[in-house]
Amino acid sequence: MKLIDTNVLIDHPEILNETGIVIHISCLEELDLLKHKKHELSKKIGYVAKKIRDSETITFDKTESEQERVDDKLLDIAKINAYTLITNDILLYVKASIKKVAVENYSPKQETYDGYKVVQIPNYILSTLSVDHGSQIETYRNYVRQTERIGNEYIICTDTFGQTLKIFDSSLDVIDDSSFRNSYSDTIRPLNLEQRMAIDLLRNEDIPVKFLTGRFGSGKDFLMINYALKLIEEGKFNNITWVRNNIPVKDSEEVGYLKGSLIEKILPYAMPLADHLGGIAELMEKIDGGIIQLEHLGFIRGRNIENSIIYCTEVENMTVSQIQLILSRVGKGSMLMMNGDAKQVDREVFKLNNTITRIVDAYKTNKLFGYVNLKHTERSEVAKLADVLG
Repeated sequence: MKLIDTNVLIDHPEILNETGIVIHISCLEELDLLKHKKHELSKKIGYVAKKIRDSETITFDKTESEQERVDDKLLDIAKINAYTLITNDILLYVKASIKKVAVENYSPKQETYDGYKVVQIPNYILSTLSVDHGSQIETYRNYVRQTERIGNEYIICTDTFGQTLKIFDSSLDVIDDSSFRNSYSDTIRPLNLEQRMAIDLLRNEDIPVKFLTGRFGSGKDFLMINYALKLIEEGKFNNITWVRNNIPVKDSEEVGYLKGSLIEKILPYAMPLADHLGGIAELMEKIDGGIIQLEHLGFIRGRNIENSIIYCTEVENMTVSQIQLILSRVGKGSMLMMNGDAKQVDREVFKLNNTITRIVDAYKTNKLFGYVNLKHTERSEVAKLADVLG
């Protein structure tokens, strides 16, 4: 049985969904006192109170204690009843350890959201499938409907051996292997399951904010840049607005102030574009023709960017407030493409912001946001060696 401290009840009310929870009457009294003394906690405590009221599994302990302070009472009650005390109060944790009281910190269990989940179709269903392909898909679809899904999450259906049967989008339509092409890279085909879902996300016109993450060489920029160029060639957008925080690689030496115009200063940070266009000359031609616009992040405030693909790369080297600023610049007819890799953070301020995780957590249930995490390096066998160094 777990005796819950007041601070855990306030900060992590989800613990009340677990079994074996014990709340001492002194904690209820402390919650009531805090609700009236600290206005900023009143909403949180109100939510906790409703969860306690509605729960049918909580055990309420009324064991008497001569101690005056709630913390000391909890130590007594835990020892008398052989409870495990759950607290995130450092001093209470230390006291419990000294008094030989079983004690644990609490941190919520968080499942990683990758933009897709794997659903295994059980054998008893597979054994009843007919030979009709359409009927098989409908059987998978009916099983998937019973699964909790989040926002625009994809579903990968597998058999009991882990073999992929079908991939469904959030509307439970089957996604196919469709490739795409542009005049720069010719035909582009997905190399793995995650890239299939990423291409499907890029093709979905109902999702204006598209986010890809993944390790180096997983295809984030390759897929996004090439698909953006395809959309430009088809005349669906006026231009690509390239936005990147001009941060040099961690521990590299600064090269000093760069000479030249603003475009010439930003150009070194836009080389991924040049790689996919065929070189700097081709990139400059597109810039001169207004097809590609290089934007300095520091000058983007006040912009209203319409009918454009706003392309934001290296998100891991941006703060949450900078992402908010970019989102607020998306005007009518525009689409926002973002990508990043949490392992390639180059400054401590961005690591503390944890920008990628916060973007995903904030928008994963939003119908305007789509996300896929790419897990496999496809650049080359040599590129895969980078992982060996940690």
